[in-house]
Formats: sequence, structure tokens, C-alpha cells
Amino acid sequence: MEALKAEIERLLARAALETENRAKERAPVAFGRLRAGIHTERPGRFTTDVVSGEKYAAAVEYGTSPHFPPISELKLWAGRVLGDEDAAYPVARKIAASGTQPQPYLRPAFEEIAPQLRSALEKLAREVSGK
Repeated sequence: MEALKAEIERLLARAALETENRAKERAPVAFGRLRAGIHTERPGRFTTDVVSGEKYAAAVEYGTSPHFPPISELKLWAGRVLGDEDAAYPVARKIAASGTQPQPYLRPAFEEIAPQLRSALEKLAREVSGK
């Protein structure tokens, strides 16, 4: 039974690492903090989470409703991405009016590897049950 548990843990760890790598490939990059913050956590047995430590990670993944973004952060982003810090002001007005569009990177990464994980777990179940 311990060998089975160890094999399940190995499959989950491999799937998490692959999800992490694919999420890092998909994550939008301005400064690289979002990408660098993506990592795997193992909070318990048979539990593996791929997360981003950046406070704005969910806003990137799911988008936002209209709000007023912090202009200082937006100026840094506009200078880096748009080449003009002053572009932060019209961008802020647009975000205040419309929010931001989702830029999914984590969910699609998992959805890409999920069939492989499911297949590996089903194969393991068949081997254990002798079917």
C-alpha cells in the first residue's frame, strides 16, 4: 500500500511541476515578478498546489471589475511595457471604466496536463485492481 501511495505522490508531483513550467511559459511578463512567483506547494499528503505569490496574480488570471489601480505601480508598468510612464493615466481611466481582461495562465496550464495525469492515475488504478 505504501508503494501505491508513493506512486500517487510521484504522479502528483510530476503533474505539478509540469503545470508550474507551463504556467511560467504562459504568464504575461512586464517585470517578471508574476512568472518568478509561480511555485509548487505541498500542504499535505496527496495535495499539491501550483500558486503564484504575487498579490495581483488572481487579477491577471481572472481579470477585474472596474477599479482605480495604484498609479505608482501603473506608471512603472507603462514605462516598461508602453515606453511612456505618462500613458499610465489613460490606462488608469480605462481600468476605472472597464476593469481588466483576464489573461489566464495557470488554469490553461493545468488543463493541458490534466488528461495526462488522469490517464496515469487510471493506469495505476487498473494495475492495482488487476483489470
